[in-house]
Amino acid sequence: KLNAEGEYDYSKLAPAIVNYINKFYPIKQSTAQNIPPQNIALQAKIYEHPFIKYFVKELKQYDSITFNAAFNSTKNDSALKLNILAPYIYYQQNKIHQAIVDLNSTSNQINFVAKLDSVQTTSSTFLNTQAEAIVRKDSIIFDAYTKDKNNKDRYAIGVAAGIQKDAYHIHLKEKLILNNQAWTVAPNNIIFYSPMGFYANNFDVATNQSSLHMQSKNAQVESPINVDIKNFSIEDITSVLNQDSALASGVINGNFLLSDFEKKLPSFDGNMKIDNLFVKQNKVGNIE
Repeated sequence: KLNAEGEYDYSKLAPAIVNYINKFYPIKQSTAQNIPPQNIALQAKIYEHPFIKYFVKELKQYDSITFNAAFNSTKNDSALKLNILAPYIYYQQNKIHQAIVDLNSTSNQINFVAKLDSVQTTSSTFLNTQAEAIVRKDSIIFDAYTKDKNNKDRYAIGVAAGIQKDAYHIHLKEKLILNNQAWTVAPNNIIFYSPMGFYANNFDVATNQSSLHMQSKNAQVESPINVDIKNFSIEDITSVLNQDSALASGVINGNFLLSDFEKKLPSFDGNMKIDNLFVKQNKVGNIE
């Protein structure tokens, strides 16, 4: 069921939306100019039907999905809106309960929120998962978390990223939780990338006896980066994919220098070892 109202041209609608989003963050180059005003209000409801399952082969079951959207290129505030509600989706072996997506714009930013009551896969369950993003002035501020069965943060991360022409910078925000373990994050950390290479400054995260540190030798993108890893548990990352038994486990230690970023594969000078490595519960042993 679909209902669309307003004054719009299907061929002009997509480039008009791209041009609008590019005001806040460049997602795609658009050559479209002098697009006439576009105004559309869209309401849709996707009922469960064999026709849908015929085209989405591994879609086993879903409750009716509601979709509401609006775009008015002449507005300065609330020009773009989107709301999606999917009470239940069973796709392949994955079950999603109560998924909500909200997007709205103001005169100076675009706000995005996605919420999932639960996601069940064959190997893991994610509860009360939420992702939020604010897009403004060529930057994205992103936060995401998922809870455990005791409603405590299981994983949480926040990132602030920006772009200027073909150069990107990424800053890891203060809150970082991996596998229920809180990590401290250096407040002024940054990773910078451009076609010339990488630059890392004070990228330092740590918890208990574990740490990861990255630091460029000089404040320029061509400068070699020193990487120091101490007692980093692989399971802190892989357990997000498999809750009951880790896809891989082991402890990484290493100290090495990365350089020659203009090459397809940067140069590696130093040492790294993985102790007590297991892959899918099969013992591999120590690798150095």
